[in-house]
Parts: sequence; structure tokens; C-alpha cells
Amino acid sequence: MSSQQLFQDTHPKAEAFLIQHLQTLSPADKWRMVRELNASVRHLMWTGLQARMPHADEAALQREWAVLLLGEEMAKRIAPSDIAERTTHMPVPEPLDVTLRVTQVLEDLDIPYFITGSLASALYGVARTTQDADIVADLKEEHVERLVAALQDEFYIDEEAVRRAVRERRSFNLIHLATMFKVDIFVCRAEGFDRSRLSRRVALVVGPDPKAKAKTYFATPEDAVLAKLDGNEKGGRISDRQWQDVLGMLKVSGQRLDVEYMRVWADRLGVADLLERALADAR
Repeated sequence: MSSQQLFQDTHPKAEAFLIQHLQTLSPADKWRMVRELNASVRHLMWTGLQARMPHADEAALQREWAVLLLGEEMAKRIAPSDIAERTTHMPVPEPLDVTLRVTQVLEDLDIPYFITGSLASALYGVARTTQDADIVADLKEEHVERLVAALQDEFYIDEEAVRRAVRERRSFNLIHLATMFKVDIFVCRAEGFDRSRLSRRVALVVGPDPKAKAKTYFATPEDAVLAKLDGNEKGGRISDRQWQDVLGMLKVSGQRLDVEYMRVWADRLGVADLLERALADAR
């Protein structure tokens, strides 16, 4: 009897590896994973808040942070000292640290990339636990051997799957051996939306020090919204989770968005009606 796959974006071989190792974890280990996943999206929300409010003082950032997490009414009940304690010296959580290790390898190999998916929607919108990271990378055949060599000690990586993804302009999976966190790398297409996203990517500091020099590339908020709408369309428009991510980004980042750019690409992607509905729902 064949079993149904849990993750549509994961190769069956990679999923089998992941499930096999998750079965060995204790409840305490699994709870720690959930805690670290939640911490990762909160960390990105804080990074996004700093980027949107570059001239705000710490108290203003902390108050807005509480509003994002708890809503306006609940945030009023939280003491400023409690908010400060939660946002000061936040270490980079494991899933986010794993993602940054992958992006550093891409940087070292001079492979252009950007982070998208739920990590980007946490950056620009509201927090939601995610089980993986999505990265679009401009991978070529000549990169494959060095990429595998750089990652194979820390990650599950199937070289043939990588080569096939490069040839077919599709995706492949990385699984961090120590944490079982999954990173999906989508090979950038030669033209179209992927190229537009790559040309518009933005560099942000992800870490406790906003003045640090090391930066990580993310999709713009406009492209993060469009990618979510495109994914929802291809999935049959049945994902409430994707839709909530879109609304969260539109509500939080709405005034800063280039709506005309979004409308042009929404039309090309066949999601113009979805975009207009989302814009209306987010008002």
C-alpha cells in the first residue's frame, strides 16, 4: 500500500529521511523544536519592525512589537519593562540560524539568492510557525559540486536531486542533521517572475545588532505577497494559512507597498482577482 506524502514540496526520499529521524525524538526534543520555530518567526518580525521604523527609539519599537504580537488592546496591558525584557539581546534561534548557514554558503559561492515563503511573510507581516525555509537561488551546473561539498557534513543533501533541480529549474531539499529543520531551495528560472524578484531583493541584518555588516537577502514585501498568491492559486485556492499570510503582510506593510508593481505581476501570474480581493480584505 502506498502512503501519501505529508509535504508537497519535499522529495519522497528526503521526506522518508526526515520522518525516520523525527520518530527517534523524545517529546521534549519535539517541544524544543516547536519553541525554536516560534522564536524564529518572532525574531524575523522584530527584524522587519526595525527595518520599517529605522528612526524609532527602543521604547517605540517595543510598543509596536507588542501590538504586532498581541493586538492593540492586549498590548496596553503589558508593562514596558516586560516588553523590553522580551526584545533585548534576542539570540538567533536554531531554525533561523540554520537558514543563515545555508545563505552564507550561497554567499561564499557567489550564488545570488533570496529568502521567501513564510520566513519572509513573518518579516513583513505577522508571526506564524513554519516547518521550513524557502530560498530561491540562481544555481548553475557548475555550482553543484561545491555546494554539495560545503553542506554535506551538516545537512542531508542528495547530489543527484540537486543536479535534477538545476536541469529542470525546480526545487530540492536540505535537512539539517542536528535539528531536522528543512530548507527548500528553488532554482531561479531564467526569466519572468523569478528574475524580477531576484533583481528587487533587499538586504537586511538578521541578528541582535542592527548595525552589523553581515546581511541576508530577502524577497521584497510585494514579491512575497505575489508569491503567496501564486502558490495559493496553484494549490487550488484552498489554503487559509497562505491567505492569512497575505493579509498579514498587506496589513502590516500596506502603506509601503508598490501596489502598481503588484498589479502588473498579479495580472501576468493570473492572480489579479486574488490580489484585489486581498487588498480589499486588508483594509
